Amino acid sequence: MSKKSILHILLAGLVCQAVSTSAVDVVRNGGFDEVLVGWEIPEALADLFPYDAALGAAALRPWNMAFDYRGPVLNQPLNVPLKAGDTVEVSVDLKASWQHDAGPRSVAVYLEFLDTAAVRHRVRVINPDDGEIGTDWTTFTTTHTPAAGMSKLVGVSLAIETDDYFYADNVKVSTPTAGAPVPELEAVTPTVAYGQNLVIQGRHFGTGGRVLLSGSPNGLTIQSWSDTEIVVEVNDPCVGGPLTVEAAGVRSWQPRRVTITSPHYTLATKPAKVLAVLGQQLSIAVFANFENNFAPAEGITFTVTGYGSGVAQLSTNVIYGRGGTQLTFDTAGLSAGMHQITVEATGGGLQPRTTTFEIDLRQIGRVEMSYYLTSDPLPLEGAHFTRQTSAQVVVQIFDTAENEITGELPWLPMTSSNPSALDVYLDPAPWGGHSLLVQASGAAVLTLTAPNGSDWTASVSATIPAHPSIVSADFLLNPMSNAPDITNAFTFVASGAMSRANWGQISFGVTTVGGGWGSGNKSYTDMFILGEATKPGEYLFYGGGTMDGGSATAYRKLQVVNAPTTGLIRGLVNQPKSEMHGHGHGIEGTLEFYDATSGVKLFEREIWERDNRYTVPHLEPGVYKLRWMALDWEGNPLVEPQWYPNAATIDKAQAVTVPANTVVSNINFFVSPAPVSVSAPPEITEPPAFNPGTGEFSVQIQTESGAVYELLKSTSLLDHSWWPVAEAWGDGESQTLEDNEATGTKGFYRVIRR
Repeated sequence: MSKKSILHILLAGLVCQAVSTSAVDVVRNGGFDEVLVGWEIPEALADLFPYDAALGAAALRPWNMAFDYRGPVLNQPLNVPLKAGDTVEVSVDLKASWQHDAGPRSVAVYLEFLDTAAVRHRVRVINPDDGEIGTDWTTFTTTHTPAAGMSKLVGVSLAIETDDYFYADNVKVSTPTAGAPVPELEAVTPTVAYGQNLVIQGRHFGTGGRVLLSGSPNGLTIQSWSDTEIVVEVNDPCVGGPLTVEAAGVRSWQPRRVTITSPHYTLATKPAKVLAVLGQQLSIAVFANFENNFAPAEGITFTVTGYGSGVAQLSTNVIYGRGGTQLTFDTAGLSAGMHQITVEATGGGLQPRTTTFEIDLRQIGRVEMSYYLTSDPLPLEGAHFTRQTSAQVVVQIFDTAENEITGELPWLPMTSSNPSALDVYLDPAPWGGHSLLVQASGAAVLTLTAPNGSDWTASVSATIPAHPSIVSADFLLNPMSNAPDITNAFTFVASGAMSRANWGQISFGVTTVGGGWGSGNKSYTDMFILGEATKPGEYLFYGGGTMDGGSATAYRKLQVVNAPTTGLIRGLVNQPKSEMHGHGHGIEGTLEFYDATSGVKLFEREIWERDNRYTVPHLEPGVYKLRWMALDWEGNPLVEPQWYPNAATIDKAQAVTVPANTVVSNINFFVSPAPVSVSAPPEITEPPAFNPGTGEFSVQIQTESGAVYELLKSTSLLDHSWWPVAEAWGDGESQTLEDNEATGTKGFYRVIRR
């Protein structure tokens, strides 16, 4: 694949070494000329397609990937024997959507090795600074010497480790010896019950190994094993999901999905891995998916192993229906390093299930603070301002190993020692951040506080001229109730007559109901009311104007409080896949309120949030039953409606009492995708064949009278990715199925019989 400009960069600390002429590139389709052949998409991204057709390259953050996803995007199993002294040459072409600042390291290439004890080891070998990745293709190369005892190279993967957008191409892994074939799956029994056999057909299975379902061999007993067929008996605690064959430590390519039809349940956590800093409190959703009418009268019981109640605490220990529990994990008192937390569930007459998540706990080493007034950042320490303004503050956080971890952390609180002169405002949106509000002459110390109580400071000052300036800016009511019938006024007064005034709000919506100029055009008043059910919090207003000698703008914060005599509820809407509904990693849906006694629906509130936290303010005191709903534009459910807590029907729901002047917290939901009607899988009559886009594709088949045959196309080989391009009715004769528009995206074809 052609590249516009290639800059060869050798990673720091590595010695330049030419690839031996005897080295063999063991990556299949590293240039993505065959789209994603040879590459597999992790289960967490099963609904995505990380490929950019215009570039002919891997998209390491597809447009519909969850904002908070970190981890592997594409994996490829390998089977390369190693001997002592062997080295592995790795290279990849990377490209950014835009030029990034130095600091973060978003893209990583990992190699996976098998040691002589059959233990797998994952090693990050390429991880460049984002500032080194340009908007033209850049080649990164390294030489890796496997650790002692590594007997085999068994995989390579491309990973994204921040929320930014990058592309990868020309992945090469060169070794002294050629790789052997990896196990390939051709057909798998799609559905099976406990006690039944599952048949796996393919090739390169060897003489023995393991079968994994959802990454686990539990409940699978090998009945027979040959190079082309494996038969396993399925029993509890096996759960459905992607099936993989592991032969001599090498895993098969492109897992096939298997569904367990017996009543059972599965466990999962979100996130599965998180980066945090010392002192941070984490909230982890633990999902329990009840399958095939699994409904134990005693429910299932959760426990956390390895950590006491002062560190790990569950919002509920027992659930009776599909849903979950919220795990709060307090890192105060722990040491930096990797921590693995296991949640176990028991009940329903089945064997216990466990799910784990990892915390990569770091210590903050240093913090850099700068600000923007123009296109270039300037140091915040010692900054002096000579006009009223709002400056964007940029905080960069580094761990003790000098890795920037800013993007993995929530916004840290910042305060000012002199808010009347230089104040700080935090926009909590993922794309928000801190702003420095320069309002009057004076000096202040800005303090950023870490979760463990450590502080970082910056001294700033301002000298504001008497003219032009905004000499005052105030609200009639501050704080202000969110009751719908209250009118407030924001008035700002200038040092001289204004020929033009401007005012507004940031990340906030109000309705102007009046206002106008004051005497001599030296002041302006905006009369406004809040939007319906505005959430309590801090909101930023600005007002200013043009005067002789220039212009000036002042910023003020309005504190909104819940109306007296009303209540408020807060909670989380957890979903196992962030892109399931809503936007990015946020939520979008409706919270319905029902009378707890009669079951009559009283009202509903629309919820649209930037993350999974929601707040419903200004509620009439009462006793309610609550249901979460989310519909698409055509009114079809995006998720299974859920009653609080973890209930499928209103009679199983728990009443929620909302008192006046009270906040009711932890009203959490754990939603699942809406069920999709799945018909029996069709019989595949022709295995997939690849066509590189030659202009047409055809295949001849022998038909049976009364049967229907379809020619399907896919660009990824994923089970759900095939679409029909031609159809034939069987007549007992040989027929030809054709795609006369095979000039577009390269792809695969197969024939099915329905």
